Amino acid sequence: MVSCRFRFDEVTGTDTVTREYNSVLGTRIAANSSAFEDLFVTLNGQGFFSGLAGFIKRDAAWTNVNKRIFRGMDFLVSVANDDFNTYPTLTEPVSGIIEDRPTYSNIDGALGVWGSRFTKNIIGKRLNGNTLEELTNGAFTGDLRFCSALDPGGAYSCN
Repeated sequence: MVSCRFRFDEVTGTDTVTREYNSVLGTRIAANSSAFEDLFVTLNGQGFFSGLAGFIKRDAAWTNVNKRIFRGMDFLVSVANDDFNTYPTLTEPVSGIIEDRPTYSNIDGALGVWGSRFTKNIIGKRLNGNTLEELTNGAFTGDLRFCSALDPGGAYSCN
């Protein structure tokens, strides 16, 4: 599974509130677990920006926000072995005509699953110029007063 975390601060007068928008990008299952296979997910720009705009509530307090400072974007990648896919598939609720499910376990003399998981967090990614332009002036987020702390002195700087 791959997800992203968009971190930003909301500045209202002298108050600053740290916030984050989390979005699941997708899940992929390898076709052949015994061979290396490139797996990828795509971050849809329109879906991301419309989701971010929907996350930020437009209420009376919204008009008091002086600016929103982009702090970074993190990508969270989590992978697991085959047993983590097989076990939930065989133990999910029955929805068809066949009600008997095989008992699944990869532990001798017990029920359950023993497996492995690996998680990699890629922290603090910046946005390129085109993406910053969309964040600050785009159709979905252009009115949300975003600027970037990661663009000092640039066109999208918060100074």
